[in-house]
Amino acid sequence: MGWGTLQNGALIAAAEAEGFDVFLTTDKKLKYQQNLAGRRLAIVVLSTLMAGGKL
Repeated sequence: MGWGTLQNGALIAAAEAEGFDVFLTTDKKLKYQQNLAGRRLAIVVLSTLMAGGKL
């Protein structure tokens, strides 16, 4: 799809334009960095384990 250079809002917009229903990320700060109001796809933030950390 050639999305390797897309970042942030441009990546979310491209996913929406292609008809994706879900956007997966590990970026816990996304909601503070992007205006997500009015988006037509679900955004799921996955939790990751840090060395020695717990969920």
